[in-house]
Amino acid sequence: MTETTRGAADRQAGAGADANEGADPDPDAASNASGGHACRVCGRAFPEPKLLVLHRGVRHAGALTDGEKEAYVEAYREEEAALHSFRIRALAVLVVLYFGVLFLYIGFAG
Repeated sequence: MTETTRGAADRQAGAGADANEGADPDPDAASNASGGHACRVCGRAFPEPKLLVLHRGVRHAGALTDGEKEAYVEAYREEEAALHSFRIRALAVLVVLYFGVLFLYIGFAG
């Protein structure tokens, strides 16, 4: 799916969410029907509960309960820690590759 198609799909989902804002469908029924974890506000399905918590915190922050806000903050912190770890590892790999290529160049060119 291209970025423009995805953006259009998100806008359509957002328009549908505004129309269903007053409705409170059963989250367990929606979750079981889609085979994943479904958002109770917009009905979008997620394969993992952590992704659902992050979605609710970003897209439906005004509709969160205190417990859901705490779960979002915790999931956000875990996601930040994972991203930080990934960035450090990616930087280490780039440094090793850079110096590896440099040493190979020196070895073959010299």
